[in-house]
Amino acid sequence: MNNKGYIILLVVIAAVIVGYLYFNTPVSAPAPQTAAPLTSAGAGNKAPAPSASASAVKTSAPRATTPPPAASTRTTQSTPVQPGSAYNPLVQVSYLDSGFSPARLVVHLGQTVQFLNLSGTPLWVASDPEPTHDGYPGFDENGVSQVGESYQFTFNKLGTFGYDNHVDQAMHGVIIVEQ
Repeated sequence: MNNKGYIILLVVIAAVIVGYLYFNTPVSAPAPQTAAPLTSAGAGNKAPAPSASASAVKTSAPRATTPPPAASTRTTQSTPVQPGSAYNPLVQVSYLDSGFSPARLVVHLGQTVQFLNLSGTPLWVASDPEPTHDGYPGFDENGVSQVGESYQFTFNKLGTFGYDNHVDQAMHGVIIVEQ
């Protein structure tokens, strides 16, 4: 066999090897992405009793070490949403060392606002005025959220409602509830 024959034979053998490796190598499919549940269970979680015009829930930050049980009022993951979105009734207000962000928020009737404590200090969300908190009866956390914990309140009344951190009353915010 001449040199030309050897070259053709080597090309054919190389093509067979490459084809074999290409078709017999397992291909791993990407894992499907699923949305994490918004709520999870927790025995003994305190939740303020809902009033006729509103509902409130005490929630907690994600726990990375243990998966939560099946049903509850504790939030394991929060997803920021656009205020006023009909598709996302939960709206988030973050409490930072500098105060509430956003400090002024417009929501629709029936929307829930989650107040998430991202500061280095305790947070106790309560409606104005101090000390009675009766600007919106029921809009009172009635306790403290530590760093990473949150409080949720559903606004079922039209109007403009001031609130503050009962622990640091210099920190204020306003919720405007529209149709």
